[in-house]
Amino acid sequence: MYILDDEVIFFILIVNAGLVSGLIFMTTAIIIEKDFEFEKLSAYECGFDAYEDTRKPFDVQFYIFAMLFLIYDIEVAFLFPWVLVLGITGWLGYITGLIFIFMLGLSLAYEWASGCLDWEQYETYEITVPIE
Repeated sequence: MYILDDEVIFFILIVNAGLVSGLIFMTTAIIIEKDFEFEKLSAYECGFDAYEDTRKPFDVQFYIFAMLFLIYDIEVAFLFPWVLVLGITGWLGYITGLIFIFMLGLSLAYEWASGCLDWEQYETYEITVPIE
């Protein structure tokens, strides 16, 4: 018996991963019945049909809500490393994290008070491009 090199083991793992994923892909392609309906083939774009007139009134509420979600999602991602190193950083890291969380709460309260989170508040805006 002999010990395999790291490169050989890595190559075997890559080949196995390719074979397993290819087998799963081919199995699902063969077994699943294909149902081509209009709803399944149409693109979903923020609640309105993409195949209509491009000068249709534009709903901004989807994008505002999505941007707020992304902002808070990224800020929450900053909290996970803070929790992991909280024992190392001591009181200074704890107070800094509390200030960060307090600022998150203030921004959420501001957005709530200004009506950014109210779904019915937004109106549809007509975007017009002058034709020369």
